[in-house]
This record gives sequence, C-alpha cells and structure tokens, in this order.
Amino acid sequence: MGNTHPPQAKQAIDSVLSDHFYGPINAAQAAIGLHIAMTTSAAQQSLAEYAQVQTVQSEPVLNSVH
Repeated sequence: MGNTHPPQAKQAIDSVLSDHFYGPINAAQAAIGLHIAMTTSAAQQSLAEYAQVQTVQSEPVLNSVH
C-alpha cells in the first residue's frame, strides 16, 4: 500500500483482508469492509488536513514599513 496511506487505513485494510482470507467474512462482506475502511480513513485524513490548515498562521509577506 505504500507510505501514502495513513496508519489507520493500513490497519483497517489489513484487518478486513485477514478476516476474508481466514474465513469469517465472504467476498461481498470484504468489499463492503474495504469500502468503509477507505472512505472512513479518507474522511479522517481530510479532516486532519483541514484542521492543520486552519491552525497555520499566515505572516505578512512584505513589511508595511518601507
């Protein structure tokens, strides 16, 4: 999956795949689980990025005293 995915997404995907490969869930349930894992993780990542942008303080580019 690479390093671009947040750890929560990797863990959720690993959990769904493990459950599918070892039998507790079928392919349809795994597909739904993967969809939920990715959309939830994407929403959390977007929210985190939004919060980070909101906390960044902008500094003046030019000094007003010339």
